[in-house]
Amino acid sequence: MSIEEKIKRLEDIVNKMEDQDTSIEDSISLYSEGLSLYKDCINFLEKTTRKIEVMKNPSNVVKKGSVDKEDITLFEQQDS
Repeated sequence: MSIEEKIKRLEDIVNKMEDQDTSIEDSISLYSEGLSLYKDCINFLEKTTRKIEVMKNPSNVVKKGSVDKEDITLFEQQDS
C-alpha cells in the first residue's frame, strides 16, 4: 500500500470512528488498524527525511557519525 493509500485509509478510519453508529468492537479494531498505519506513515516520513538530508549534504551525515546501511546505499547511488 502506498503512502497516499495509507493516508486515505487513515482518513476513512477517522470518519468511521466519528460515526456514532460504529460499535465499540469495530472502533477498537479500527483504532488498532489506524495506529499501525500511522506508525507506517511516520516511519516512511522519517526515512524520506533522512534520504533528503543525505542527498543534500552527504559529507555532513558522515561527520555526525550516523551512517547506516541505507545511507551507504544512497552514497553509492550518488556516485553512479
